[in-house]
Amino acid sequence: MMRVDKLKLIYVDPPKTGSQSIDTLFEHYYGGTHIKFTRRTDKHSKKIPSDCEDYNIAATVRNPYTRAYSLYNMDVNKNISHFGVSLDSFKNYISDVIDLCKQKPNSNNLRVYRYYNLTNYLREFNLKVLIKMEDIHIHLKEMKVYNIHANAGTYPTDKSWHNVQTPELIDLINTWAAPDFENYGYIKL
Repeated sequence: MMRVDKLKLIYVDPPKTGSQSIDTLFEHYYGGTHIKFTRRTDKHSKKIPSDCEDYNIAATVRNPYTRAYSLYNMDVNKNISHFGVSLDSFKNYISDVIDLCKQKPNSNNLRVYRYYNLTNYLREFNLKVLIKMEDIHIHLKEMKVYNIHANAGTYPTDKSWHNVQTPELIDLINTWAAPDFENYGYIKL
């Protein structure tokens, strides 16, 4: 989470939604700072500082298919497996994520809620600004954020969702992220 006092904005950054690009932009151009509730930066914290309650809240969202595959690739690359989520295949990974989210639908533990679909992840925030990663430049201009050079949307081609999609994986992601398609205007395959 980042506070941007110049814009009176709190930026909530769900994992794998282009948040590093947005963080860099807000930090570089607007003096944004990561919020710290403990000794470390709480990048994916869900707690709004009490002195920012009158700030607008913004968040990024991302196509559920590419977000799910990006979460998987990040966990495989870092060899991160929380609560027994399998890393041996994307199919097993997303199946385990669905099961974990059903078992722990209201967790405040980052190691759980990082796996939530975006609707669940963002449910407690009164969002005023929603930035779709695929349209990042358009949304930032609507916020009057100019001179932007965000790199969101550029991915290694070997890590592309389109290279691995199957009807079974599509069905699994449609199950996991069902509300995201409706709430954020993404189209189911």
